[in-house]
Parts: sequence; C-alpha cells; structure tokens
Amino acid sequence: MERPFRSLRRPALAVAALLLATGSGRAEDAGGQHLLAAARADDPATVNALIARGADVNWKGKFDATPLIVAAQQGQLEIVKALIAAHADLSAKTSDLGVRALDVAADGGHADVVQALIDAHADVDARENDGTTSLLRAAQQGHDDVVGMLLSAHANIEAKAEKGATPLVLAADNHHDNVVKTLIAAHADINATMPDGRTALMFAAEAGAEEAANALIAAGAAVNAVRSDGQTALMRAATKNFPGICWALLQAHADVNARGPHQATALMFAAVAGNAEAVYALIQGGADVNAKTDQDPPVTAVDLARAEGYDSVARAIEISGGRSALTK
Repeated sequence: MERPFRSLRRPALAVAALLLATGSGRAEDAGGQHLLAAARADDPATVNALIARGADVNWKGKFDATPLIVAAQQGQLEIVKALIAAHADLSAKTSDLGVRALDVAADGGHADVVQALIDAHADVDARENDGTTSLLRAAQQGHDDVVGMLLSAHANIEAKAEKGATPLVLAADNHHDNVVKTLIAAHADINATMPDGRTALMFAAEAGAEEAANALIAAGAAVNAVRSDGQTALMRAATKNFPGICWALLQAHADVNARGPHQATALMFAAVAGNAEAVYALIQGGADVNAKTDQDPPVTAVDLARAEGYDSVARAIEISGGRSALTK
C-alpha cells in the first residue's frame, strides 16, 4: 500500500558550513544558526553553552526545522532535554511535511526521546500536513515500545492516515506482529475499514503476515469481510499463495466458496496464479472444485489453471473431481 508520508531524512550539513553561513548579522540570529549546527552535530556541550548565552532555541533552518526537531530526529536525548528545559517550542513543525519533534522521534524509534517529549506535554495527537500522527508513524515503522508509550499517553488509537489506514492496518501490512498484538491488547478496532473496505486482516493476508493474521483472527476479526471489489481475506491469501493463512482462515470458518468478482472463488484465484499449496489447502477445506464464473463462456478453476499453463495445478484439481466447463 502507498505510504502515508515520505522519508524525512535529509543530508546532514557540516557544522563548519553552518557557522560560516551568512545570517542577518544579528547576534541572536548567529546564535540560533550555531545552535542548530550544534544540535545536528550531536554536541551537547556547545548546545548548553549557546543556550546559556541566549541563543534562539526556536531558530528555523531548512524546511523550518528547529534544533529540537533536528535533535529529536537524530535521537539525541541530552540535547532534547536541554532544549525542552530552555522552553523550546514543542509544537514547531517543518514547512514541507508539517512534522514536529515527536513525529520524527516516533518515526525513528527513539523511545527515550519520545518519552521525554511526552513528559514535557507534547501533543501526542498533533497532525502532520497529510493527517499522519506520531502513533501512525511508530506503527508503520514497527516501533512497539514507542507505540506503547504513545498509547499510555492516550494517543488516538483509531487515528487515520491520509489514505484511511489506522495504526493497526499499517502494522499488519508491514509484518509488525508485536505492534499488531499491542494494538489489539489496547482494544484497537480490529474490523476498521479503509475507504475501499479493506481491513487489517485483509492486509495481513495479502502481505503474508501469518502471525499478525493469527492474532487478528484470535481476537475475532471478521474473516468473511468483503472489500469493495468483492474479495475476501481468503481470496487474497490464495492469490498470494499463503497456505498457512488460508488454513487459519478456514479453521475460523471463512467461507471457502464465497464469490468475488465474476463470481470467482478463492480456489479460482489460487488456480489462475498457479499456487499449488493454496489450491491444496482450499480443496482440503471443502472448496467447490466445479464452481463456475459468470463469464461468457463460464470457466472453472481447472480451465483457469490450464489457460495460464499451470497443467500440474489443473491436474491436481481434476484428481479431486474438478472438471473443465469448456469441454464435454
């Protein structure tokens, strides 16, 4: 799925270059420039000295990044604490993506920095320009400890990214099993849907995230939920050839003969992709080997497999009683 935000990493500017950069000529401006350079260079001694001399702790550099944002992104706890103590603006955000210090710390998995910002009362539900929150970032990147911290600070567990993904959806889609379990334990809505009807279970099934899929199923995820094009989680797992997930869904009473686009079944999706393992799992799960599409002419799983050159798959279905709808 499309990511809800772009990478924030920028090439680090050399401290010397920043020190030599032309400013407005005012002492406080030069101090702010130097402070930003010291934060970028992870130089807490210089940072503290500049703060003591009255440097502007909210000086804005490229993309309006402040020393606090730079230090948080790089995981520099000592500098972050110094800037917080000097009353740096926790809500300052960049001009390009609208990210704050908490956002970049969460994205980078800098748990100690995240906790320091939370303790300083940073807004855990602040939105970036595209609606992304710190929790969405942490969930997508798989930072389970950061997710836990944000949840303990009462971050919105159902916040949605620009495309409609929740933290649970992002974690499931990216194989972050521990994050999925953490969010389930925190009572995330396991059946929340994207605008097209996709659920976290569907993303886990399509991504092959078996542990996440099992956790969602155990928590009561709707195994027969249907997305806008008529497909189910079982159909997606069959298409991608994840037999373990197919078995788990079938054991949870997923409808093995549910009909999707053109009245196709999960067996047909597996057959047309030549996925022998998924075909076997579905047949063992009671798939109708002679189900037909609503196309003209109608075809069966045998026909679909053979049309794509998967003769061995077609024969396996025939051994289980499957027949072609195109031959008499």
